[in-house]
Amino acid sequence: KKQETRNKKQETRNKKQETRNKKQETRNKKQICERKDKREKTRDKRGMRRRKTQDKSISINTRNPCVITNYRLNNHQPKLNMKKCKICRKSVKGRSDKKYCSVACKSKYHKKLRNYTTSKTAKIDKILHRNYAILTEVLSTNRKQIKLNRIILEQKNFQFNYHTHQLVNSKGKTYHYLYNLAWMTFSDNQVMIIRTKI
Repeated sequence: KKQETRNKKQETRNKKQETRNKKQETRNKKQICERKDKREKTRDKRGMRRRKTQDKSISINTRNPCVITNYRLNNHQPKLNMKKCKICRKSVKGRSDKKYCSVACKSKYHKKLRNYTTSKTAKIDKILHRNYAILTEVLSTNRKQIKLNRIILEQKNFQFNYHTHQLVNSKGKTYHYLYNLAWMTFSDNQVMIIRTKI
């Protein structure tokens, strides 16, 4: 008899435990469903906010997928007139003012440009540097002004046609400048050389 009573008590305990477990399962399911609902609501709200910021004039219902797909297709159509790289002629992606597809193409372009400019300007730069050296040699470092015969400069192979810029003074006389040095020719084949401040 004692054993029977013990078994009955154990069965009641097991039944109570089963009911508790079932209640806990139902609670867990409810919590999971509530969490899912909250997540969906927050996602819907975020989607509405993003779309409102993109285009305030259009109100989109996030629960209607047809409207969303049409909106995306209308606002994200691929551009037909894509820019092309100056070197490899590939399509350039990124900023609107981007000109090269990669850093390698950019450096290659600028290297070609530098080589082209140096090759075209090297001859003129050499003549200008030679003229500047002749003027500094004649004027020396201490003097600011000197007047001499044109023949002296011609003997040193000074080329009068090459200069950086020129200036006409108030008297109508032209100064031919070579960086910070300038010269002015007179009718009696005399040349005046002047050093100016940089």
